[in-house]
Amino acid sequence: MPQKTLAYAAALAALLVPARAYAIVVAADDSGDAAYNSGWATGTNGGSGFGAWTLRTTGGNAGSFQGNSDVNAGGDAFGLWASIGDRSAAYRAFNLTNGYTFLRAGDTFAWSMDNGGVDDSGSSVGLSLRTGNAASDAQDGTIFSDRRFAFEFQQGASNYKIIDSTGNRDTGIGWRNSGLHLSLTLTGADSYSLQVTDAVTSNTLGMFTGTFTGTAGAQINSLSIYNRFAGSGGARDAFFNNFAVNAVPEVSPVLAIPAALAIAGAGRAAWRRRRGALSFGR
Repeated sequence: MPQKTLAYAAALAALLVPARAYAIVVAADDSGDAAYNSGWATGTNGGSGFGAWTLRTTGGNAGSFQGNSDVNAGGDAFGLWASIGDRSAAYRAFNLTNGYTFLRAGDTFAWSMDNGGVDDSGSSVGLSLRTGNAASDAQDGTIFSDRRFAFEFQQGASNYKIIDSTGNRDTGIGWRNSGLHLSLTLTGADSYSLQVTDAVTSNTLGMFTGTFTGTAGAQINSLSIYNRFAGSGGARDAFFNNFAVNAVPEVSPVLAIPAALAIAGAGRAAWRRRRGALSFGR
């Protein structure tokens, strides 16, 4: 193929294929933010890229606080406690700094979790990713409203569980008192990959892929964290922290035009030099 044709082909490709950039942080918050200096409560909103928290309980045997854990930031973490059939939950919407209010393919949502015992019959603690931001109460129907994914520890289980399109999925990762760091990447509108690491050693404990549950294509635009009557006493508290979203932005094709023109110009100049050399050699 003549050099001129190659140059124009390269220019056209650069114009038509959007460039990809390195991941940027579009949401981040933790319990060490100044917004929580006076406590964690409904309406508090630290960091950036999230909506304000809404905290709910079902009765006097549940609540929220900031306390010491293995996933601390600034000396503490967000804590939930609940017993005797009561529930404690916290809700939050995504309000990403790139202008989106939902997670897109390529986005990575990260969080930390450190739970104690989960002992009362039927209890569980964990995090759910949801469509919509139902937050009127701490009943199960609200906590799990339009759920697309969850990671939790359930009473009677030996290992942490994933809730996705396959149902209640055993991770093979046993309960631990050192806490977990989790990183979930949307590999498509309805698919994900998940990495789970130990919060203390940073050792990878598991890598998982799967398909979200719920309505296909439904946007993930909120989260819920919860303690569903895990039991009384501090040894059964559940802690969460270090929420973040990384996104890989798509650069507008318009921004690629200068690069495309430069490629075309370089290719055309090379073609002219080659043509001149051939003419001189005759």
